[in-house]
Amino acid sequence: GIPLFPQVSNPWFAVFTVLYVSSLCQHLYEVLSSGGTIRTWWNEQRIWMIKCTTGCLFGCLDVIMKWTGITKSKFKLTNKAIDKEKLEKYEKDKFDFQGAEMFMVPLRTLLILNTVCLIGGAKRVIVERNIGEMFGQVFLCSFIQVLGYPILEGLIPKKVK
Repeated sequence: GIPLFPQVSNPWFAVFTVLYVSSLCQHLYEVLSSGGTIRTWWNEQRIWMIKCTTGCLFGCLDVIMKWTGITKSKFKLTNKAIDKEKLEKYEKDKFDFQGAEMFMVPLRTLLILNTVCLIGGAKRVIVERNIGEMFGQVFLCSFIQVLGYPILEGLIPKKVK
């Protein structure tokens, strides 16, 4: 395969690194200066991933379906009431994906695909010993896995109390 990012030894890798790290640092600074915490920043990173994945996918599908005349706009009522269990999860900084199954399908699919790619990339790095060439891809896959951990955690069935 062809690497997506430049090799670590390539000067252009430094450009990618500086841009990415400065973006993360800028967001962290904004969160901290507005009274937030590092945990708030981390959760905002996770929410950004969730919003981008689901919002862009369903937005594109909606536009395509309206453009082709497959569907018309519909207004659906949703339950906004907060029960005690959801409030407890919120206070413990736990994500609650109950009732959002349609939005979870693309997230779960992409995270499972990302897991397969991470394992394949790690195997390639170990077998071919080309960490310099594959570092960008392995790092990005690893970072996505860490951000998506609550979603992966939700895939594993929990014991009933």
